[in-house]
Amino acid sequence: MNKYWHLIQTKEMNGIDNMQFDLSILEKYISGFHPPTLRFYLWNPICLSIGRNQRIEDINLIECQKRNIEITKRPTGGKAVLHQEEITYSFVGGKKDGFSDNIFDSYIEISRVIIKGLEKISENKLFSIGDKPSNDYKFKSFCFSSSTVSDINYLGKKIVGSAQYRKGDNFLQHGSILINQDFNILNSLFNNPIDTDDLINLSEVLGYIPQRDRVIECLIEAFKDYFSVDFKVI
Repeated sequence: MNKYWHLIQTKEMNGIDNMQFDLSILEKYISGFHPPTLRFYLWNPICLSIGRNQRIEDINLIECQKRNIEITKRPTGGKAVLHQEEITYSFVGGKKDGFSDNIFDSYIEISRVIIKGLEKISENKLFSIGDKPSNDYKFKSFCFSSSTVSDINYLGKKIVGSAQYRKGDNFLQHGSILINQDFNILNSLFNNPIDTDDLINLSEVLGYIPQRDRVIECLIEAFKDYFSVDFKVI
């Protein structure tokens, strides 16, 4: 392998700092200081991130405050994501490194890589790219309420949700992989009903709660294999 991309794993940060960090990676990529960059990170305190154009009225602010759940705005689109018992990734890339300038094509490409990573840890082929129309998604409050081509399902249930922010031919993609989230609290966090029947945790797929490091390791290997790259840890 002669291509090197960057890999970043940061310690816990609050929502604002996490979003600013990702935007700084995008700006460095656009300026030529960074190659495509994959990042995994944690949130402290627990955070509900809402999409770039989402209404704050969708969220039960009082309940979030009671539960000490921070609320932050993402630069990426999409709907709200609860960052609790999940793995968050971000990926920065662009046309100059061979990625499509069509948003749906770039979503599908990254989704294929994530699927390969999940297949490595689960050893089955039952993951698929979402197939719901995008106009179904815009009426929802919660990211995992509908599964479009930006998302990943397991036997029809959503397990990964992703969203993008594009700047010219470059993009920042956020994604959340459900590991062992407590779906029972979701309806209390939103002002509209949330259907949790179509959600699934990776722990349910595997029959045990996987170690975070193991999941990340499989995802990194999938990126290496799919794009024929190696990573420089920074």
